[in-house]
Amino acid sequence: MRLIGRPIKHSAFTLIEMVISMAILILTSQLLVATVGVLQKAIKVTQQQQNTINWHISTIQLDQFLADAYFTHHQDQDGSKITFRKPDTNQSGEEAETVYYLKRMKNEMVVVSQLDGYMPLLGKLKQLQLDYQRPFVQIDTTFTDQSRYQHEVFLEEQDEQAKKRRSKPIKHSAVALLNAILILTLISVVLVGVTHSYQQQQQSYRYLLNHYQAKTLYELTLASQSKTDLKGIKATTGESKILRKQHQIKVTLKNGYQKQFEIKNITGKK
Repeated sequence: MRLIGRPIKHSAFTLIEMVISMAILILTSQLLVATVGVLQKAIKVTQQQQNTINWHISTIQLDQFLADAYFTHHQDQDGSKITFRKPDTNQSGEEAETVYYLKRMKNEMVVVSQLDGYMPLLGKLKQLQLDYQRPFVQIDTTFTDQSRYQHEVFLEEQDEQAKKRRSKPIKHSAVALLNAILILTLISVVLVGVTHSYQQQQQSYRYLLNHYQAKTLYELTLASQSKTDLKGIKATTGESKILRKQHQIKVTLKNGYQKQFEIKNITGKK
Protein backbone atom coordinates (compact mmCIF):
# COMPACT_ATOMS: atom_id res chain seq x y z
CA MET A 1 0.00 0.00 0.00
CA ARG A 2 1.44 3.43 -1.02
CA LEU A 3 0.54 6.73 0.58
CA ILE A 4 0.59 9.81 -1.61
CA GLY A 5 0.86 13.27 -0.03
CA ARG A 6 3.05 16.25 0.64
CA PRO A 7 6.61 15.57 1.69
CA ILE A 8 7.37 16.27 5.37
CA LYS A 9 9.67 19.28 5.95
CA HIS A 10 12.08 19.22 8.87
CA SER A 11 12.95 22.57 10.52
CA ALA A 12 16.65 23.43 10.95
CA PHE A 13 18.95 26.40 11.61
CA THR A 14 19.73 28.62 8.67
CA LEU A 15 23.25 29.75 7.82
CA ILE A 16 22.67 33.32 9.00
CA GLU A 17 21.30 32.07 12.34
CA MET A 18 24.44 30.00 12.83
CA VAL A 19 26.64 33.02 12.00
CA ILE A 20 24.75 35.22 14.45
CA SER A 21 24.97 32.58 17.16
CA MET A 22 28.73 32.21 16.65
CA ALA A 23 29.17 36.01 16.76
CA ILE A 24 27.25 36.26 20.04
CA LEU A 25 29.29 33.38 21.50
CA ILE A 26 32.60 34.99 20.51
CA LEU A 27 31.64 38.40 21.88
CA THR A 28 30.42 36.87 25.14
CA SER A 29 33.68 34.95 25.51
CA GLN A 30 35.72 38.13 24.92
CA LEU A 31 33.65 39.99 27.51
CA LEU A 32 34.19 37.19 30.03
CA VAL A 33 37.96 37.19 29.47
CA ALA A 34 38.11 40.98 29.86
CA THR A 35 36.07 40.82 33.06
CA VAL A 36 38.33 38.15 34.56
CA GLY A 37 41.38 40.25 33.72
CA VAL A 38 39.93 43.33 35.42
CA LEU A 39 39.03 41.30 38.53
CA GLN A 40 42.52 39.79 38.75
CA LYS A 41 44.09 43.23 38.51
CA ALA A 42 41.73 44.57 41.19
CA ILE A 43 42.64 41.67 43.52
CA LYS A 44 46.36 42.33 43.02
CA VAL A 45 46.00 46.05 43.70
CA THR A 46 43.91 45.38 46.80
CA GLN A 47 46.52 42.90 48.11
CA GLN A 48 49.32 45.42 47.62
CA GLN A 49 47.35 48.13 49.40
CA GLN A 50 46.58 45.74 52.26
CA ASN A 51 50.29 44.91 52.56
CA THR A 52 51.06 48.65 52.70
CA ILE A 53 48.55 49.18 55.52
CA ASN A 54 49.87 46.19 57.51
CA TRP A 55 53.45 47.36 56.98
CA HIS A 56 52.85 50.87 58.32
CA ILE A 57 50.84 49.61 61.29
CA SER A 58 53.52 47.06 62.24
CA THR A 59 56.36 49.61 62.01
CA ILE A 60 54.43 52.05 64.22
CA GLN A 61 53.81 49.29 66.78
CA LEU A 62 57.50 48.36 66.72
CA ASP A 63 58.57 52.00 67.15
CA GLN A 64 56.34 52.32 70.21
CA PHE A 65 57.56 49.04 71.69
CA LEU A 66 61.23 50.02 71.28
CA ALA A 67 60.76 53.54 72.71
CA ASP A 68 62.41 52.65 76.08
CA ALA A 69 64.47 49.65 74.95
CA TYR A 70 68.19 49.39 74.17
CA PHE A 71 70.18 47.23 71.79
CA THR A 72 72.36 44.36 73.03
CA HIS A 73 73.19 41.99 70.15
CA HIS A 74 72.74 41.32 66.43
CA GLN A 75 72.87 37.80 64.99
CA ASP A 76 73.14 37.34 61.23
CA GLN A 77 73.69 33.55 61.15
CA ASP A 78 70.83 31.04 60.92
CA GLY A 79 68.40 33.88 60.26
CA SER A 80 68.59 37.56 61.24
CA LYS A 81 67.81 38.32 64.87
CA ILE A 82 68.03 41.48 66.98
CA THR A 83 68.35 41.14 70.76
CA PHE A 84 67.31 44.04 72.99
CA ARG A 85 66.26 44.73 76.57
CA LYS A 86 63.36 46.64 78.11
CA PRO A 87 62.80 47.81 81.70
CA ASP A 88 60.12 45.83 83.46
CA THR A 89 58.94 44.75 86.90
CA ASN A 90 59.10 41.23 88.27
CA GLN A 91 56.41 39.41 90.23
CA SER A 92 57.53 41.00 93.50
CA GLY A 93 57.18 44.50 92.06
CA GLU A 94 60.90 45.20 91.80
CA GLU A 95 62.47 46.81 88.76
CA ALA A 96 63.97 44.37 86.31
CA GLU A 97 64.82 43.98 82.63
CA THR A 98 63.39 41.55 80.11
CA VAL A 99 65.25 40.25 77.07
CA TYR A 100 63.40 40.33 73.74
CA TYR A 101 64.22 39.07 70.26
CA LEU A 102 63.10 40.61 66.98
CA LYS A 103 63.23 37.86 64.36
CA ARG A 104 61.40 35.88 61.70
CA MET A 105 59.24 32.92 62.69
CA LYS A 106 57.92 30.93 59.72
CA ASN A 107 56.44 33.63 57.46
CA GLU A 108 56.00 36.27 60.19
CA MET A 109 58.07 39.01 61.79
CA VAL A 110 57.62 38.67 65.55
CA VAL A 111 58.93 39.88 68.89
CA VAL A 112 59.63 37.05 71.34
CA SER A 113 60.61 37.45 74.99
CA GLN A 114 62.88 35.24 77.07
CA LEU A 115 59.72 34.14 78.92
CA ASP A 116 58.26 32.80 75.65
CA GLY A 117 56.04 35.82 75.16
CA TYR A 118 55.00 36.21 71.54
CA MET A 119 53.89 39.34 69.65
CA PRO A 120 53.27 38.99 65.86
CA LEU A 121 53.95 42.14 63.85
CA LEU A 122 53.75 41.23 60.18
CA GLY A 123 52.68 38.18 58.16
CA LYS A 124 52.84 36.76 54.62
CA LEU A 125 56.58 37.34 54.39
CA LYS A 126 58.83 35.69 51.86
CA GLN A 127 62.07 37.20 53.16
CA LEU A 128 63.15 39.23 56.20
CA GLN A 129 66.58 40.83 56.63
CA LEU A 130 67.54 42.57 59.88
CA ASP A 131 70.66 44.65 60.42
CA TYR A 132 71.94 47.09 63.05
CA GLN A 133 73.73 50.28 62.07
CA ARG A 134 74.11 52.36 65.21
CA PRO A 135 71.68 53.64 66.38
CA PHE A 136 69.13 52.19 63.93
CA VAL A 137 67.70 48.73 63.26
CA GLN A 138 67.33 48.34 59.50
CA ILE A 139 64.42 46.15 58.38
CA ASP A 140 64.14 44.87 54.80
CA THR A 141 61.06 42.74 54.04
CA THR A 142 59.70 41.05 50.91
CA PHE A 143 56.10 39.83 50.84
CA THR A 144 54.87 36.72 49.05
CA ASP A 145 53.56 38.91 46.20
CA GLN A 146 57.14 40.23 45.68
CA SER A 147 56.36 43.70 47.09
CA ARG A 148 59.30 45.05 49.10
CA TYR A 149 59.42 47.49 52.02
CA GLN A 150 62.24 48.97 54.08
CA HIS A 151 62.25 50.76 57.43
CA GLU A 152 64.64 52.00 60.11
CA VAL A 153 63.80 51.82 63.82
CA PHE A 154 65.64 53.94 66.36
CA LEU A 155 67.27 51.70 69.02
CA GLU A 156 70.08 53.05 71.20
CA GLU A 157 72.78 51.02 72.84
CA GLN A 158 72.89 50.56 76.61
CA ASP A 159 75.24 53.46 77.49
CA GLU A 160 73.25 55.97 75.45
CA GLN A 161 70.01 54.69 76.96
CA ALA A 162 71.35 55.21 80.49
CA LYS A 163 72.20 58.82 79.69
CA LYS A 164 68.79 59.31 78.22
CA ARG A 165 67.12 58.06 81.42
CA ARG A 166 68.90 60.77 83.41
CA SER A 167 67.55 63.47 81.07
CA LYS A 168 64.04 64.90 80.99
CA PRO A 169 61.49 62.13 80.34
CA ILE A 170 59.46 62.09 77.14
CA LYS A 171 55.78 62.78 77.35
CA HIS A 172 54.47 59.38 76.31
CA SER A 173 50.87 60.58 76.05
CA ALA A 174 51.80 63.17 73.40
CA VAL A 175 53.83 60.60 71.47
CA ALA A 176 50.94 58.11 71.59
CA LEU A 177 48.53 60.80 70.38
CA LEU A 178 50.78 61.72 67.46
CA ASN A 179 51.17 58.05 66.53
CA ALA A 180 47.39 57.56 66.63
CA ILE A 181 46.90 60.59 64.37
CA LEU A 182 49.53 59.22 61.99
CA ILE A 183 47.82 55.81 61.86
CA LEU A 184 44.42 57.38 61.17
CA THR A 185 45.93 59.59 58.47
CA LEU A 186 47.59 56.63 56.75
CA ILE A 187 44.41 54.57 56.89
CA SER A 188 42.37 57.46 55.47
CA VAL A 189 44.82 57.98 52.59
CA VAL A 190 44.83 54.28 51.75
CA LEU A 191 41.02 54.07 51.89
CA VAL A 192 40.73 57.04 49.53
CA GLY A 193 43.16 55.36 47.15
CA VAL A 194 41.27 52.07 47.29
CA THR A 195 37.96 53.84 46.63
CA HIS A 196 39.38 55.77 43.69
CA SER A 197 40.92 52.62 42.21
CA TYR A 198 37.64 50.72 42.60
CA GLN A 199 35.70 53.53 40.88
CA GLN A 200 38.14 53.52 37.96
CA GLN A 201 37.80 49.76 37.61
CA GLN A 202 33.99 50.04 37.68
CA GLN A 203 34.11 52.68 34.93
CA SER A 204 36.38 50.46 32.81
CA TYR A 205 34.03 47.52 33.32
CA ARG A 206 30.94 49.57 32.35
CA TYR A 207 32.72 50.90 29.27
CA LEU A 208 33.70 47.40 28.15
CA LEU A 209 30.19 46.09 28.78
CA ASN A 210 28.54 48.93 26.82
CA HIS A 211 31.03 48.54 24.00
CA TYR A 212 30.46 44.82 23.58
CA GLN A 213 26.67 45.14 23.83
CA ALA A 214 26.67 47.90 21.20
CA LYS A 215 29.03 45.86 19.04
CA THR A 216 26.69 42.87 19.29
CA LEU A 217 23.67 44.93 18.15
CA TYR A 218 25.75 46.38 15.33
CA GLU A 219 26.82 42.92 14.13
CA LEU A 220 23.22 41.66 14.25
CA THR A 221 21.96 44.71 12.33
CA LEU A 222 24.74 44.45 9.76
CA ALA A 223 23.98 40.78 9.21
CA SER A 224 20.22 41.45 8.83
CA GLN A 225 20.23 44.74 6.85
CA SER A 226 19.87 42.95 3.49
CA LYS A 227 16.11 42.91 4.08
CA THR A 228 14.55 45.72 2.04
CA ASP A 229 12.16 46.91 4.75
CA LEU A 230 14.58 46.72 7.70
CA LYS A 231 15.11 50.02 9.51
CA GLY A 232 16.77 48.57 12.57
CA ILE A 233 16.36 45.95 15.28
CA LYS A 234 15.30 45.95 18.93
CA ALA A 235 16.73 43.74 21.67
CA THR A 236 16.60 43.48 25.43
CA THR A 237 19.76 45.57 25.73
CA GLY A 238 18.77 48.36 23.31
CA GLU A 239 17.98 49.10 19.67
CA SER A 240 19.75 49.95 16.44
CA LYS A 241 18.79 52.21 13.54
CA ILE A 242 20.12 52.10 9.99
CA LEU A 243 21.02 55.58 8.69
CA ARG A 244 21.29 54.77 5.00
CA LYS A 245 22.09 58.32 3.85
CA GLN A 246 24.94 58.65 6.32
CA HIS A 247 26.06 55.03 5.75
CA GLN A 248 25.94 54.45 9.48
CA ILE A 249 24.30 52.18 12.02
CA LYS A 250 23.34 53.99 15.22
CA VAL A 251 23.11 51.86 18.35
CA THR A 252 21.36 53.11 21.49
CA LEU A 253 21.44 51.02 24.67
CA LYS A 254 18.76 51.18 27.35
CA ASN A 255 21.21 52.80 29.77
CA GLY A 256 21.61 55.76 27.39
CA TYR A 257 24.92 54.72 25.83
CA GLN A 258 25.08 55.58 22.11
CA LYS A 259 27.56 54.67 19.41
CA GLN A 260 27.59 55.04 15.62
CA PHE A 261 29.33 52.55 13.36
CA GLU A 262 30.43 53.36 9.83
CA ILE A 263 29.56 50.82 7.10
CA LYS A 264 30.73 50.87 3.51
CA ASN A 265 27.92 49.08 1.70
CA ILE A 266 24.22 49.15 2.61
CA THR A 267 21.81 46.91 0.74
CA GLY A 268 18.03 47.28 0.46
CA LYS A 269 15.97 50.44 -0.07
CA LYS A 270 17.58 53.84 0.16
